[in-house]
Amino acid sequence: MTVPLPYGRTELCPVRALAAWQDAASITSGPVFRRIWLPRQGRGDVAPPVPRIGRQPITPWAVAAIVKARAAVAGFGGRDFGGHSLKRGALTTGMDRGEHPAKLKRLGRHKSFDVLGEYLEFGDLFEGHPLNGVL
Repeated sequence: MTVPLPYGRTELCPVRALAAWQDAASITSGPVFRRIWLPRQGRGDVAPPVPRIGRQPITPWAVAAIVKARAAVAGFGGRDFGGHSLKRGALTTGMDRGEHPAKLKRLGRHKSFDVLGEYLEFGDLFEGHPLNGVL
């Protein structure tokens, strides 16, 4: 599946990060996100083992586990995060920036606006309320 992402202006740019990953992992075709593991170190080995990169894609459950683990390291509750947290965050950021809902629906590949609404996180329900200042 092809998902368009624009280049960012900071070191957090996902396009540049993806290109760096593909270069470092020597990925030219096939799944982009793959299992990484350290082989067991032998008793006489002096140097640490070199990470291995598989050929098969990681599973959605692996993505969820990675997100949960990174959230916990960052001090957040791991139970509050999962694989869909990334999608929810991207869509909510777009909403907060005032992007048109149809663009968000297309980005999230949702079939309906009802499903899109389930992904959006509304902070203060009174901020930007359409009836603020009317009465």
